[in-house]
Amino acid sequence: MAHGRPLVGGFSARLSPSLSTAYHNDRGLAALFDLSAGSIGADSLPADLGPDLARSGILHVVVNIDTLTLPLREALSERGLRLIAEAGTRQLYEVVR
Repeated sequence: MAHGRPLVGGFSARLSPSLSTAYHNDRGLAALFDLSAGSIGADSLPADLGPDLARSGILHVVVNIDTLTLPLREALSERGLRLIAEAGTRQLYEVVR
């Protein structure tokens, strides 16, 4: 999936310790990292995930659905993200402000 936007995240083991700490200190980003790591389920995402991400300047989120449990789409939609495109196992969500 090509998007031409700046990225947050990536392969977390390659992040510098200071950047990893900054991401984990951000409530919305921390929730997405925890979801990706399997530490929480989609139902444990913050109710205001979209606004949290928007405050951090995040406009879009790409989700690899083959590594996460369902019903992810519904959970993300209920928390302020709108599905706008799919490509294979990737879903692109727009952060609703």
